[in-house]
Amino acid sequence: MYWLSVPGGYTALVAPGLPSVPPWTTIRSELAYYRPAAALVCLAIAGLVWMFLSKRRAIALALASLTGGVLLTLIYLAWRGVLLNPRYYEEADAPILLMAAVGTSALTTWLFGRAIGHRPTSDRWATLVAGAVAAVLALGVVAVDVPHDALPPGLAGPAAGYSALQPQIPALETILAGASGVATDVAGVSYPVADLHSCRVFVPRPFVPLISVETGAPIDALGDSFLAFRTGDYSALSPGQYVLHIAAVDGRGGVYAPFEHSGQTVLTVSPGRAVLVSAVYADDQQGVWLMRIESESGV
Repeated sequence: MYWLSVPGGYTALVAPGLPSVPPWTTIRSELAYYRPAAALVCLAIAGLVWMFLSKRRAIALALASLTGGVLLTLIYLAWRGVLLNPRYYEEADAPILLMAAVGTSALTTWLFGRAIGHRPTSDRWATLVAGAVAAVLALGVVAVDVPHDALPPGLAGPAAGYSALQPQIPALETILAGASGVATDVAGVSYPVADLHSCRVFVPRPFVPLISVETGAPIDALGDSFLAFRTGDYSALSPGQYVLHIAAVDGRGGVYAPFEHSGQTVLTVSPGRAVLVSAVYADDQQGVWLMRIESESGV
């Protein structure tokens, strides 16, 4: 059951102290999530009914339990004050899609059976025509609703970020040579978290494990730049550390603005303390910056 602790640990890191959400509020959120797919949900219900009536009850029970179990788990997590990510719905979406496919097939077959009649010769034609209509519907969904890009839109940013990261791996290997981080325990998190003050390099969060593998550096020597800087707090920065900022995954501006330049700038990291941020590598057009934290001074 370790997976159940992951959302709680993420909440403790990103949104500690999140208030409990009443079950009815979460139920309304779930209804709002599925409202645009009302037709699909209706087809899923039809598919579930057909499976029960045709004695496919084991499959029907499994699909209904998976869907209901996921949605009930989300209600429980929200009640515990856990931050819910929209991707948590995907485990319920999958069985709903399968039930909707079954429902579409059952309804199409039934409608053509009613239209043509139930005679030995007509049943064969009804099956063939229903199959043809189902195939046309499937092709229509693919043509209209399925992205035809080389990559789904959600993967375009990480793919571009990975391409931008690869040329920086040799520099990161040099910077991380002999690095050793320190893990710290965070209340509510069941796994060790890198101590931000001891990290050698802050990197985009999607690439923390990847950079650890490709450079051979311990993962607690790498800081998650999103967790470190998301509130505009730079107090963890100290001389000798580095920040790798890739706009394709981090975005531009905002809390990353102090690292988007090709020279030097003074950054106030806490009251009375500032550091000098110098560019080791900067490509404004590609949106890639590797910055070194230099000398510290008072302000």
